[in-house]
Amino acid sequence: MIKGILFDKDGILVEFQTMWHQIMTNVFVRMEAELDFCQEDIEKLKKISGYENEGFTEESAVQSLSSRELIKMWSEHLEFENVHLNERLFEIFQHSSLEKNIDIRLLKGVEESLKYLKGKGYVLGVATADTKESAIYNLGKTNILKYFSFIGSDDGEMLAKPNADMANRFCRKEGIKKEELLIMGDSMVDFQFAKVAQAQFVGLKAEYGELKNLVESDIVLVENMPAMIREMNL
Repeated sequence: MIKGILFDKDGILVEFQTMWHQIMTNVFVRMEAELDFCQEDIEKLKKISGYENEGFTEESAVQSLSSRELIKMWSEHLEFENVHLNERLFEIFQHSSLEKNIDIRLLKGVEESLKYLKGKGYVLGVATADTKESAIYNLGKTNILKYFSFIGSDDGEMLAKPNADMANRFCRKEGIKKEELLIMGDSMVDFQFAKVAQAQFVGLKAEYGELKNLVESDIVLVENMPAMIREMNL
C-alpha cells in the first residue's frame, strides 16, 4: 500500500526544457563575461552538458546532475580544478536559477493532482538535483510548495540521486516503509534511484529522456501526473 510519494521536480512538477535552457544560456554568457572563459571552451562544455541551441540531448548531464556535479565534470574535462573558480561557477548557477525572468511553469494537471493526493492522505515530497534555495523558489513561485512536507535537494548534506539518501530521509521523517514509497521521475537516474531505494517507480514518457525506451516489465510509464494517479489507482 502506497503511503508516500517522492517527485522529481524538473520535468515532473515544473517544465524542464524551457526553464533550464534559459538558466544554462545565462550561465554560459556569464562565464564568458565574468570569468573570461574562451568561446572554444564554452562550446566544449555545452557539448558535454548536452546543451544545444534549441534544447537538450536525451538524458543530458543538465537533466540528471546537480550544479555541483556538473561543475565537477566540467573541471575534470577542462582540467581547471580550482576551489575558488568552482565556487564562483556555483554562485553563477545559483544566481541564474533565481533570476526573475526565468520562465517557470507547472506541467499539465500538477496542482490539481497534488491537491487530490494530499486530500487522500498521501505524504508528498520532492527529490531534486537542484539546490534547496532554488527548489523552494521554484515551488513557491508556482504556488505548490504547501503540498510538500519534505524537500530533498543539493543542500550540502544530502547525497545526490541515485543514492537512496533522500528516499531514506523522507521515509524516516514520515514514518513509512520503503515498500510504501512511490517515486515519480523522468530520467534514468530517477529509475535507478527508485531501484536503490527499493521503492515503486512511475516514469514520465518525456521526449528528452530514455525512459520511453525501457522495456522492463515492472516499469510503469505515463504521459503526466493525472495519468499516474489513474494508472496506480491512487
